[in-house]
Amino acid sequence: MQALGAFLSKPLSLGKSTVYRNLQASGQKARRLRQAWLQKGQRIRVIGADVTRVKCKGEELAVGVVVDDMTGIELTIDILEDETAESQLAWLQEIAQLVGAEASP
Repeated sequence: MQALGAFLSKPLSLGKSTVYRNLQASGQKARRLRQAWLQKGQRIRVIGADVTRVKCKGEELAVGVVVDDMTGIELTIDILEDETAESQLAWLQEIAQLVGAEASP
């Protein structure tokens, strides 16, 4: 158990290219999974969302992630224009409408 604790306490270094490739792959997988769900006609009742800020080439970006809260499947990863409540609600309502969920303020 001590070996695991020592491993987890060390900083993890990832290259920019690795992060970029992982994010791209995650976004592609999310789009494929969402399309498969929609084609099956299944309804996603509960969605969860989170917005975080990342720095890319010196520019701060707001990245939003939406998941199916029941299965944990990523539904979308988007770069948002801003982090205002109005923008986030519009973004969530669009995703909710696509998957048959409901987004309300």
